[in-house]
Amino acid sequence: MSFFISWLLLFTLVDSLRYEDQRVNESGSSVEDPEQILDEEFIDGIIADLRKEEGDEEEEDEDAAEDEAENKDEMDFKDLSDEDLEKYVDEVMQYIDDDEDDAIHSDEEDAGDKDQDDKACTFNVTSARVADWLSASSEAPNSACQDFGPRFGRWGRRGCPKSLAEIVDDVHSGTSEAEGGKSGTKPLVSARFVVKVIDKAEHKQLGRLLQKLRGSRRDTFLVPTCRSLLFNVDGTLHYLQVALNMRLRGAEEEPWQKLYDLKGNWAYFNRLASTQEQVWKDRNFKMNFSHGLYFEQVTLPGGQDAGQVYPGDKGRDLFAKTLHDDSKLLAGLGLMDYSLMLHVAQFQGNADVQLLNLEKPWAFATRNTASMQRGDTLYVLSFGIIDLLMHEKENRGMLNKFMSGITFSQCQVSDIDPIPARDYWIRFIRMLGLRLRYGKSCTSCLREKNRRGFTYFQNKWGYEKSKESCKTAS
Repeated sequence: MSFFISWLLLFTLVDSLRYEDQRVNESGSSVEDPEQILDEEFIDGIIADLRKEEGDEEEEDEDAAEDEAENKDEMDFKDLSDEDLEKYVDEVMQYIDDDEDDAIHSDEEDAGDKDQDDKACTFNVTSARVADWLSASSEAPNSACQDFGPRFGRWGRRGCPKSLAEIVDDVHSGTSEAEGGKSGTKPLVSARFVVKVIDKAEHKQLGRLLQKLRGSRRDTFLVPTCRSLLFNVDGTLHYLQVALNMRLRGAEEEPWQKLYDLKGNWAYFNRLASTQEQVWKDRNFKMNFSHGLYFEQVTLPGGQDAGQVYPGDKGRDLFAKTLHDDSKLLAGLGLMDYSLMLHVAQFQGNADVQLLNLEKPWAFATRNTASMQRGDTLYVLSFGIIDLLMHEKENRGMLNKFMSGITFSQCQVSDIDPIPARDYWIRFIRMLGLRLRYGKSCTSCLREKNRRGFTYFQNKWGYEKSKESCKTAS
């Protein structure tokens, strides 16, 4: 009971601080830095005490015998010497950081793909309206503003236009406002683009991500950033990100459709949206698709051309491997709190849905069942990883350490957010049936009970990769 009360009090304190942090982001006003409020030594002491209490309770846990039986063949970190543990951690970290899939490939096509000089891509404006900013940018010389579409593979090359004027025309043809936004400015959503104001820290992370992607030739499910623009409004600099809209066009013609924002922690109570909300979350997904979705075909941008359609196991494995590589790249950059955005619609043969979405990755899927038998209902869906710019230290700092510490983050489905970037990545790819562990702080391959074995998207590649990732180190 004392542990529960302590946890509740700390959660209330941190939730209050998160509100203050959000308020300063939205209003631009100044509040006291949470890192100054929470002394690091004080927090470490609380975390140590709570971990001790949790350890005492776990000794009496009725599932201890079950845990021991399930994991009898796995490594016990307590039995490792410091030297062996350090060696094991180094091996796994090398697996995370040094991967051929993230290698940069240079060729003649990269000659014109230069990193952007932000000063040369800054526009002086007087209006406070984002739509007016875009108009000003399209009317001014913008040769120094980089088209970043090609860095996101086929998706970015096909979806991102070469000129700012084309973006402005689409935005002016009709937009809606999305939830959230910086400084009270809501993102603008048009048929093809999502235009949002980002802060200075996010702009920095966007630059790091774009540099990492320069020269890459692999396909990616990271939602492409087409443009990164800067606007000087009466001496104040504002940063604007123009990304592609990954939602299915034409889905409103189908009998049922829904947007899902998935982070992998379906067992956390906050990952449940009300039925009235526009975007549903992990727990809603599990309630709707109790055994996950089974991809029947995955189509890369470009439509039905040869080499862009992957049926059956090929499609399922392509989806899993690409999502794994994308999120691993983000973890290597220290980024976390991203989501897999999924737009699902029941499909009744409307060919327009396919023809209207040739520039984005999409798939056909059916419900998976407990007996691995698939029903007759067919779904069409588009997908992409969004919200890529939250850094574990530079955006969250002490608050992130505090929250992940008191919740004993182990990359599991019950973890709350935020958690550190590598923990977040390991939990994220569990949606694909993948498991990984490293060191003492993140052990997602350990202590997992059968009732927590939900896999969002079934695939063979994930199972084989898990065997490799979770094997006992020599």
